[in-house]
Amino acid sequence: MSAVIPDEEIFYSIGLLRSAIMGDWEHLDDQNDEILRFCHREGIEYKQYLPHYTAQTDWMKHFGLKWNAFVELKRRYDPKLVLSPGQRIFTSSLIEHVSEQEILFLKLY
Repeated sequence: MSAVIPDEEIFYSIGLLRSAIMGDWEHLDDQNDEILRFCHREGIEYKQYLPHYTAQTDWMKHFGLKWNAFVELKRRYDPKLVLSPGQRIFTSSLIEHVSEQEILFLKLY
C-alpha cells in the first residue's frame, strides 16, 4: 500500500461519510465533484482517499514530488507490474511508459 501526505508540516484530514439508498447516490457524487472543483479553483491542495483516477497524469499529480521515488520503488520491487493492476497507475511497460510520463510530470511541476 502507498500513502501520500501533503508536503506541509500541518495539514487537515476531512472525511465525508455519507450513505444513500439504491439509485439515490448520483447527487452525492455530484456534490463530491463540486467540492473537488472548488478546491482546484481556489488553489486548495488535496489528496483523495481511494481516488478514481482515469489517467496516469492524475496519479502523478496525486503523488506530487514523491512520484519519482514511487516509480523507482515500483521498478525495484514490482518490475512486472503484478501488484495493484486495478488502480491503473502503470498501464504498460514500466520503463517505456514512465520515461514518457516523466516528461509530462516535469511540465506539470
